[in-house]
Amino acid sequence: IAEMAVASGRSKGAWQKARAQNQFDVFAPHLERIIDLTVQHAEALGYAETPYDALLDQYEEGMTTAEVARVFADLRDRLVPLVKTIAAAPPLSDSAVHGSFPKDAQWAFGLKVAKEMGYDFHCGRQDMSAHPFSTAFSITDVRITTRVDPTFFNPGFFGTLHEAGHAMYEQGIDMALEGTPLADGTSLGMHESQSRLWENLIGRSRPFWQHYFPQAQAAFPESLGSIDLNSFYRSANTVEPSLVRVEADEVTYNMHSKLRCELEQDRESGTV
Repeated sequence: IAEMAVASGRSKGAWQKARAQNQFDVFAPHLERIIDLTVQHAEALGYAETPYDALLDQYEEGMTTAEVARVFADLRDRLVPLVKTIAAAPPLSDSAVHGSFPKDAQWAFGLKVAKEMGYDFHCGRQDMSAHPFSTAFSITDVRITTRVDPTFFNPGFFGTLHEAGHAMYEQGIDMALEGTPLADGTSLGMHESQSRLWENLIGRSRPFWQHYFPQAQAAFPESLGSIDLNSFYRSANTVEPSLVRVEADEVTYNMHSKLRCELEQDRESGTV
């Protein structure tokens, strides 16, 4: 555990440097160390069938590698044809979400919407980070972060919605449980259901933007002042395979998770 804490701390700085320089080699040895320690952790925990079962149990109690494979196989059978059908259709332009979106205006707009969603800023705050995340110190102190691209609307805004969804789940825990092991999310899967509910099902819905688009136009007049609601709605919902999971659209996001899970299993078993 001590070795993992040291390796994790060092890897974060290396990852930030590697990301800024677009040089995977800077991060690769740190990733290798993390993987080796994770395998040791799985062996120490013990498992019935595969070491990956021990790791899954840390995030989704009772889940097995075999069950995850079944779930992802069902997703693959449904999503891959859907993605192919969309790719074969005339492409939609996502130009409405690219342009001039000043950082301060993005920050203020995201905070306003998060507050109106129900994220309690008396019990939390938002800060800038290289990778969006949420963290809870207690039910009354749940913090979120996002990153902002001044030429691309989606990462900052939808990152705020996603992390606020996580945070509201934590803030909604019964105060009677404060200070106990039960004052936590039920599972990672349940947590993601809340974050992606707000990010996608609500945050990318037409009724949501029927309400917020006039406010977005006022916040970003240079880029959105002459854009109509339908064009923005289509841009915000463009489906296109990408390399960045946290910026993926609603259709392809799950494929990122599936691929990552398969890569982790292959690496843990030593096949890659």
